[in-house]
This record gives sequence, structure tokens and C-alpha cells, in this order.
Amino acid sequence: MKTRIAESRRNRPQSLVEGDADAVALVETGLAGIIERGIDPADVAGLVLDAVRTGQFVIPTSAGYDEQVTARTEALLRRELPEPLASF
Repeated sequence: MKTRIAESRRNRPQSLVEGDADAVALVETGLAGIIERGIDPADVAGLVLDAVRTGQFVIPTSAGYDEQVTARTEALLRRELPEPLASF
């Protein structure tokens, strides 16, 4: 979801605020890339509202959700390590 969490520092533990600047920049840059591909918060709000109204417990925010869950479950049932997710 498109948020500004990568820019937020107010809730960071002090140990991370004073941490390695290069590591912090790497994480912030990685988060920014993921977030940029995310969906608009208003769209998520609509999904949540629909789910509450219909009693839906799981709220997928990705078109590939069913396929990802199926592939992971099938690998686990075969006692195999699931493949990493290609996307979020």
C-alpha cells in the first residue's frame, strides 16, 4: 500500500535511529520501491469496508494472492521449502 512509512522516523527505536546510516538508507530505499508499486490507501479502504460488510476474514490486496497461497500450500504439503514470493 502506498504509505509514507519509509520516511517515518518518529516511532523508530533509538538503537535504529543511531544505527548504521548506510544500512538505514538501504532499507528506506528498498521500502520506497516496494511502496511505490503499492495500491492507493483509498482502494484498500474500499476492500476493507466490503470485507467487513460481507464477513470476509482475509483481504487480499494483490491479484496474484490466490495463486501465491496455492503454490505455497502445495509446496508445504509436499514437505518442500516454498519459493520466495515474486512480488507483493
